[in-house]
Amino acid sequence: FKIIGFLETGFVVLTISLFLLRLALRHLEMLFNNINQGKTPFTLENVSYIKKIAILLVLFIVIPNVTGLLFQLFTHINLEIELEISSFLLAFIIVSIAYIFEYGYELQLDSKGKIYG
Repeated sequence: FKIIGFLETGFVVLTISLFLLRLALRHLEMLFNNINQGKTPFTLENVSYIKKIAILLVLFIVIPNVTGLLFQLFTHINLEIELEISSFLLAFIIVSIAYIFEYGYELQLDSKGKIYG
């Protein structure tokens, strides 16, 4: 029973992780298309893409670790999964970048477009 539960849990987490990564890459593609068309990264549309990418990447980083820890707790199988501070630091950096771009958007609004002429 434990092996089947382990495999099923692993497949579900893998499916969720790949779906989150697919969504993040789709938003990244839309962001790159906008920037390629000459739009600045500091438009409201691009900032929303960056925020969505940040949230999806944070979930992509955190969900497998948390699910693995819960699985270890319930099945008492040692998978040697630990919460790594570097994962949370990476997630924090990604979210911070999203807020930096939002701040850039606010600065551009305050300057009435003088940043890029």
